[in-house]
Amino acid sequence: MKIITLTLALFISIFIVSAQNLVNQPANYRFQKMKNDFLNDNFSQVGAYYDSILSHKKYATMETYKIANLSYLALSNGSEDSLSMVLKAHSAFQEAVKWYGESFVNEYWESPSIVSAGESQIPEVVDTELDFSGNSLAFYQFISEYMKYPKRAKKEKIEGKVLVQFILTKDGTAEAFNLLEQIGGGCDEEALRIVEKAARKTLLNKDKSTLYRRVVVRIIFKLP
Repeated sequence: MKIITLTLALFISIFIVSAQNLVNQPANYRFQKMKNDFLNDNFSQVGAYYDSILSHKKYATMETYKIANLSYLALSNGSEDSLSMVLKAHSAFQEAVKWYGESFVNEYWESPSIVSAGESQIPEVVDTELDFSGNSLAFYQFISEYMKYPKRAKKEKIEGKVLVQFILTKDGTAEAFNLLEQIGGGCDEEALRIVEKAARKTLLNKDKSTLYRRVVVRIIFKLP
């Protein structure tokens, strides 16, 4: 019994140290290891890298979600835990849609394939800023006019900054609205509501591009 206990304790200790070492590795290193394991059909290791990447970041690259999705689907074949693997695959796909939007996912999910350990074959979404001119000016004016200070935040004297991110598609449609920084008191929900409404009212089909663009908007809540 003592030998079993010591062996189990040693196993747990090794597992904890290994997991901690994995988390401490740079995100790009973990992604490359994840991709190499995927390309070598070592699908059982992909999930650990996927989880460790997301433990440090709000969202991952599109390629990361696709690798996780395909790995979980491969693991579901003939597995006693097939339902769990299918659900994890679906979750990875839904995370891609959540952060990149339906348009981007529909265009790039199936093709191109993940062909090598080199550069991603999936185009990156370009980070962009909305300036204070043209349609962008109308966007900010809409927010200024229609944003409301939540009653709970007023009562609890909550102030601060909320960051809202969304994707602008090639035709100027705004999708995938998400919170990057939150302060509570109803401010997060109000920031998300007003940014989404402003984007759909002022940017739709007016800011076309050959690229998908990622926009981050800072909403400041400050009591008078």
